[in-house]
Amino acid sequence: MPGSVEVEKLSDYMRVAEAADYVGVSPNTLRNWVNAGKIAAVRHPVNDYRLFKKEGERIVFWNDPEKEFQNTLPFINLDGVTTLRLNEVGALEAKIRLEREEPNSKFLLYAPTEEPDYEDDWLLDIRLYSRSFRADKASILLQELRLVNLHLRTHVSDRRKFFDAKNRLQKIKNLVAPDDRRC
Repeated sequence: MPGSVEVEKLSDYMRVAEAADYVGVSPNTLRNWVNAGKIAAVRHPVNDYRLFKKEGERIVFWNDPEKEFQNTLPFINLDGVTTLRLNEVGALEAKIRLEREEPNSKFLLYAPTEEPDYEDDWLLDIRLYSRSFRADKASILLQELRLVNLHLRTHVSDRRKFFDAKNRLQKIKNLVAPDDRRC
């Protein structure tokens, strides 16, 4: 069929509905993005349906709007993963490196900002087939305290300086239970 690409394994691809669900938009929105050239799709070799390549965790976006991990980032070493700071590398440079120069390499794309709106995101096509990672110190602290109720996140976040003292943290660990719900 015209416009179709040879697909090695269909299990490596998602159909429109699956890809739309993965991204969190409607299938029509996804089709519109393809038609507008914002994202790429290949065609099924038999029925000509749009297919989207599954990338797994080759590329992970990490937005840190509170800049809580900005100074820690240089000390995070992940085997076989290259870290790119999006505030230091231009979007076009990052896109060329990810898709042309090193298409099989693994990347952590760190940005000390909020995730941009779709209309302003020059890396939207890559973001749509990759993964996003979320971390903030309050959530990590709750995990360290073995508290499963994330509704306490705001409470802990507002008292972050208090929890920075390691001896306090250890004392609190001895006092809390995983099912605690009150502040």
